[in-house]
Amino acid sequence: TEKGVENAESWFSKTSKCLNMGIYISSVSLPDTIETIDDNVFNNTNIREIVLPSTVKSISKNVFNVDYITIYSLSTDENDLIYSQTFDFDCTVLQYSEAEPDSTVAHKYWRYVDGKPQRWAEPPEN
Repeated sequence: TEKGVENAESWFSKTSKCLNMGIYISSVSLPDTIETIDDNVFNNTNIREIVLPSTVKSISKNVFNVDYITIYSLSTDENDLIYSQTFDFDCTVLQYSEAEPDSTVAHKYWRYVDGKPQRWAEPPEN
């Protein structure tokens, strides 16, 4: 890989010492040096939310071993792979927007509030 560019597995192996100490991480923001996320990288974790940088070009279908996860993508390109990809886990993928989106689609977008990801609106009830 290029200097400064890494895959999620190498980053996570360097930063996951707390998992070996029995500390559970429920939310993680990946650095913008990440371009790929391979199978099983986040297995055996309690991650329920992840912020993906726009630099992620490839994400495997079987990344997480969880019941459900919310993926906050920093990509603003609606044609980005992450928005059309299917996964082997149940998830919601939200697109980043600094400006408030139209109310009919606001539930598909997120922003930072006090440094934490937050949806612009809750999804409509079925």
